[in-house]
Amino acid sequence: LLAGTFFGGRAGNAIFSIYVLGILLAILMGRLFRSTVLRGKVAPFVMELPPYRAPMLRGLMIHMWDRSKIFLKKMGGIILIGSLVVWFLSSFPREVQFSKNYDSEIAAVSARYNASVAEMPGPLREDLLRERDQAVSVLEAEKAKEEVERSFIGHLGKILEPVFAPLGMDWRASVAVLSGFVANEMVVSTMGVLYAVGAEEGEKIEALKLALEKSGMTALSAY
Repeated sequence: LLAGTFFGGRAGNAIFSIYVLGILLAILMGRLFRSTVLRGKVAPFVMELPPYRAPMLRGLMIHMWDRSKIFLKKMGGIILIGSLVVWFLSSFPREVQFSKNYDSEIAAVSARYNASVAEMPGPLREDLLRERDQAVSVLEAEKAKEEVERSFIGHLGKILEPVFAPLGMDWRASVAVLSGFVANEMVVSTMGVLYAVGAEEGEKIEALKLALEKSGMTALSAY
């Protein structure tokens, strides 16, 4: 998601370079530990390798089912519970003191456009209706964003923000990274809750990419 948003056509190269960087860091850290905290005699390591054979379909299916069971257990346990916790923290408390009365502003915008729509001919009426829907959706998105910011997860993010600020991450990215310690699959879903609020179901990914671009996160921060 981050590579596609910030690196475009070079997303594959960015991801591949992270793997290479991880291998290099593993070697360097191994050398560092070997000369500092893990000094001493090297223990011999001998491992007998089994003879290689072409895999049998039965063994392949058993291995696939075992891996699938592990993922389904993780999905139905850790990820489900973690997603519910994120949803709860972002949805409560229900009574939020907003900076302005969004409901009255939405009603006023709708009434203003509706009054003009009644006097307009067909083609212009359609344009006005689109403008009205766009203006209302902007206000609804602002309301949803402020609601999340004033929720429990918003307060948690504000506490974490100074820790992740040197990496160029705002409070929402900080919470998403924290959720990754529970299960890395939760990072994108958490970002979806915190960034893409108010988007239609089919527009979630595009809205999330657009929100990430506007969040102040740079390509270096994403990397």
